[in-house]
Amino acid sequence: MYSFQKNTISIFAGCDDCGQYHDSECPDLGPVVKVKDSFVLSRARSSLPDSLEIKKISHEVEGVFVLTQLVKRTQFGPFEAKRVAKLEKEMTFSLKIFQKDGLVVSFDTSNEDDCNWMMLVRPATDYKHQNLTAYQQDNDIYFTTSQVRTQPAIFCLQYGQ
Repeated sequence: MYSFQKNTISIFAGCDDCGQYHDSECPDLGPVVKVKDSFVLSRARSSLPDSLEIKKISHEVEGVFVLTQLVKRTQFGPFEAKRVAKLEKEMTFSLKIFQKDGLVVSFDTSNEDDCNWMMLVRPATDYKHQNLTAYQQDNDIYFTTSQVRTQPAIFCLQYGQ
């Protein structure tokens, strides 16, 4: 039974068959059959291209790995994340856009559901390990391979000069 009032809907949560309200299950029909939602990957994990995979590097750290050979100058992007004037918490590797009006906009990568897969790329610990370059084009960030990548290789990122 529904009752409609201005901008609200009240639902009587009673038994469809006997019309009575029960705290748990209907004494005549028993419990309802419950169906749970399906598990859904985060936006970051769902957006991963087929040529890449996410694997554990260590106990708590994951990285993006190449599954097929990629030529030098293969471009990925744009990087997708919430854009904020200031990060609430400093990230290990933060990406920023430098706008023509002088404003600096940061990418908040704290939530996988707000970002694409590019947030999962690890920063290079040394320039010798770098195989991706991050660069700004207009108001977006792109990643480009800086060398031929064969599988299995982890993507390691540095800012372009």
